[in-house]
Amino acid sequence: MSWHSSITEAELLAKGVAGVEIDGLRIALYALDGEVFATGNICTHAFALLSEGHVEGGCVECPLHQGLFDIRTGKAQGAPVTKDLATYPAKVEDGLVWVDTEPAAAAGGEAPAAAAAARRSDSRRLVIAGAGQAGAETARAARAEGFGGEIVLIGAERHPPYERPPLSKDLLLGRTTLAEAHVFDSGEAERLGIALRLGTAVTAIDREARRVTLGDGTELGYDLLVLATGAGARRLSLPGAEDRTVHYLRDAADAERLGPALRAATQVAVIGGGFIGLEIASAARALGKKVTVIEAQDRLLKRLLPSEAGEFLAWVAGQNDVALYLGTAIAGVSPEGVTLADGRLIEADLILAGIGASPNDALAREAGLPLGGCRGGCRAPGPAAGRGRCGRAAPRQKDGWRAAAPSAS
Repeated sequence: MSWHSSITEAELLAKGVAGVEIDGLRIALYALDGEVFATGNICTHAFALLSEGHVEGGCVECPLHQGLFDIRTGKAQGAPVTKDLATYPAKVEDGLVWVDTEPAAAAGGEAPAAAAAARRSDSRRLVIAGAGQAGAETARAARAEGFGGEIVLIGAERHPPYERPPLSKDLLLGRTTLAEAHVFDSGEAERLGIALRLGTAVTAIDREARRVTLGDGTELGYDLLVLATGAGARRLSLPGAEDRTVHYLRDAADAERLGPALRAATQVAVIGGGFIGLEIASAARALGKKVTVIEAQDRLLKRLLPSEAGEFLAWVAGQNDVALYLGTAIAGVSPEGVTLADGRLIEADLILAGIGASPNDALAREAGLPLGGCRGGCRAPGPAAGRGRCGRAAPRQKDGWRAAAPSAS
């Protein structure tokens, strides 16, 4: 054990949460129900200090993307955060908060041998169609809740499951790699007994035979089936959209195409002033490009944010030389750029459309599954749609407006 003193108990009680640096580690201290707790202070999803986040109901909320962590255990409570925090023993002595910088052992969980024995005794097979973050988290949660059968995670992309928010941020600018966005740590899927079938998608479901067909013709039986097929980028239906390249950003392949094109461009037109549009505008300005954002609504993120927040984002964009056309309709696109409904031409050698997403529900529809009247997306019961273990609603998987503010800069 390696105990180190930090701040006074009185200071921690006054603040509720405090960030400190001990033995070269950034640590967050919490006063909760008469006890003190210590976790790592850096969010495992994106670089943000948890000591600057909101604390409620035994959880701390990341100030960047609103992911929740359990203060007592360090456990991530749902998307967008997937990796747990390190926790450290903490105590109060002589009016000071002391922290042992040797991380606490993970609580609970079966020994590897016992877990393997449980898996050998369970003959069921869980098939998960969709190897994105939701599919990976479903597989991980199944193991955490004691499922001992075979788990097969199937996805069309050849990459292991990864988090999508970095696609429009540092990954796009070449500051990080896709491997750093992987959901599973190195060797984690193997340790959990999760079989990855990548590069092929589930194309059909035979519900009576309890069997799925993959894109390569393989058939696979299941006892339990989860559809985690996600959503795809909505496509433009405008004159000229078929005749010139319009970029979208939804997956790693999109990012691989967009990154080099963005670096080669001089004038960028972004259609859609939502989160993706603002992220791309931010990346393009960071590369020194001339950027125009065209939004049909009369303010940014009108469906999601109050007017004050949307106006603030517009101000930030203007301060960073992003030209905004709000309440503006588009007549078409061409090799020269984007033609507005009033006839004006926004010259651009790169056009990106960030106009929302459409659920990938064709597989479910063809199988005759009830979709519950989806409006812009489908919901199914699960940890991300229910309540977290901290006694409050779990976060939705989206970037919060606090993330969009720096994105517009």
